[in-house]
Amino acid sequence: MKTVIILGGSTLGHVIPGIAVGRKIRNKYPMVKIIYITISKQKDLEVLKKSRFDKNIFIDINSLNRMEEIKLFFKLKKEFNQIYLKYRPNIVIGFGSFLGSVGILEAQRMKIKTIIHEQNAVMGLGNKICKIRCQKLLLNYKLKKNYKNSVIVGNPNLVELERLDIRKDDKKLVIVGGSNGASFLNQVMIDFLNHEYSNNFDITFITGKKYYDDISKKVKEKEHLKVVPFIDNLSNYLKDTKYIITRAGATTLSEIKSLNILPIIIPSPNVSNNHQYFNAIQENGIVIEEKDLNVDNLIKALKKLENIKIINKYTNASLSFIKEINNVERLY
Repeated sequence: MKTVIILGGSTLGHVIPGIAVGRKIRNKYPMVKIIYITISKQKDLEVLKKSRFDKNIFIDINSLNRMEEIKLFFKLKKEFNQIYLKYRPNIVIGFGSFLGSVGILEAQRMKIKTIIHEQNAVMGLGNKICKIRCQKLLLNYKLKKNYKNSVIVGNPNLVELERLDIRKDDKKLVIVGGSNGASFLNQVMIDFLNHEYSNNFDITFITGKKYYDDISKKVKEKEHLKVVPFIDNLSNYLKDTKYIITRAGATTLSEIKSLNILPIIIPSPNVSNNHQYFNAIQENGIVIEEKDLNVDNLIKALKKLENIKIINKYTNASLSFIKEINNVERLY
């Protein structure tokens, strides 16, 4: 029996692609043993519980300064060593983050085959270090530099694993600023929603819990408008959405692509290496940088989208990912 260990990282941007790949392996190769490792914060994550991997391992990691990170590095290194000795994986797959990078480096030291995946258009520090000795570097986007062991597979997501009946409502527009909302984006949206042009759409405005009370007081009540703090199972809610205004997180953009939604993408400038901007410009959609965001530019962008047919082509990143795993270590 083959054993695959998946290092899901810490944030959902690292965790979700790992779960998607694990589920695809489970569906395609039910005899393969799958062990999923992430941080303790994700212990109650419903999509992870539903995945029914052979074992989930949760590791405690808190926000750290540099000196504490050095101590934690050696602590994690020892912990991963014990895990690998116990479960004897044939391959370890990492999705970035501090946790994932330490796990990959220890696997490489122990001469276990490794694959890493980079979700963003700018490579993170951990993956920059790990790519040197990995068997495959799998990418979501084309990077500025070419690497001989790299392959673009896209970003695996849970939407592509489901058989959704995707029928578009030509007037449905969803505005979402990310899981914690986005204060600047929300303020511009208030002005847009109070503009008469917004009446052309059936709009759901997801503000984020932090901003909901304040925003709901400032937006005029309208029949075509729903203001909510969050939505459970957002991907299911989006399946009939034609337009979306969103940030440029890699997981969000990959789900939008799988659902064939026309996006207006407003990259957050408050991220490392401005990677959301570089994600956005490789997508099919209209990009508005925050410095250029206002109601007039937003309306111009929506008018352009209204004249565009669905332009995304369905891709299955999880399937492409597994093909590359088999090129490194056959799972059958």
